[in-house]
Amino acid sequence: MNTCRSISLRHRRLPNFPLAKRERRRRQQQQQQRGRLLLASSSSSSSSSSSSSVYLFDGDEHLCPLQQTRISITTTKNESTTTATSRTLDLDVVKPPSVDELYEWYVKYANNDADPSWADVWPTEIALVTRLIEKKKWVLVTSSSSSSFAEVGAGLSFAGVMLAKHFGKKGLLLDREPLALHCALSTAKVNGVEVVSCDAFEDAPGAAVAAALFDWSKRDVTRESLQLTKKVELIIGADVLYDPETCRDLANACSILGEKAILCELRRERAIGLQAKFFDECEKLGARKCEIDEDMSCEEYVFLVVEF
Repeated sequence: MNTCRSISLRHRRLPNFPLAKRERRRRQQQQQQRGRLLLASSSSSSSSSSSSSVYLFDGDEHLCPLQQTRISITTTKNESTTTATSRTLDLDVVKPPSVDELYEWYVKYANNDADPSWADVWPTEIALVTRLIEKKKWVLVTSSSSSSFAEVGAGLSFAGVMLAKHFGKKGLLLDREPLALHCALSTAKVNGVEVVSCDAFEDAPGAAVAAALFDWSKRDVTRESLQLTKKVELIIGADVLYDPETCRDLANACSILGEKAILCELRRERAIGLQAKFFDECEKLGARKCEIDEDMSCEEYVFLVVEF
């Protein structure tokens, strides 16, 4: 069973949702033709699945309908030419039942301009956390309980909460949609991850998360506004490059907030030259390394790595 649907409409206002809906259905059909999400590489493979959902809340004027679904990812790593090890990691995710139901809730309560695409866990988000684990990029190499990260455009923050639950990291979850952050923090709580305020984030032990409203396009990003006195070790993001006009804003946010950034993006860009423009803007801001990590990347996804 597919865990999620491929939607590439995040972080955009949707003035004409029927058009967005058709695009989403087209991508869903492509996903169904693939059968399931595959992250193919010469040394590893992974898959994701979901179990039956529990309906939590019907929705009212203050809070959207919610359900809880267990989503699992299985990673496989070839340790040698003859042996392979696999590991299955679970996360109970609190989320709206679907993008359609969230949109209907927005319409019912006169919020027609809202973007409902955050209601799903995206394949790029699953790819991000899976490859971080399989390729031992920061996740396993850095064992300190004080190691911290921030997830930009977090949405439901499947990757962020997974890192906190299974690897003892502490994460700052950043998104411009307050209901998405409400769900992300609820997911953390039901999975036994400590939820702290932003002013307590830096002093928190491992396996903790905080959340803050954050829109990098506002161009007023500061560490102080997020109660940070220093940069986090790593910034992660999935499917956050979508508009050439905001590449500089995202690069600026990454340079201010983190020492390093790893972004998972579709190899087929939404606009030609987006990734190159992002790298160019990072270099203008003093980045000492900008590259595509081909070891993490696969046919469908690329991983952009920037160090400041």
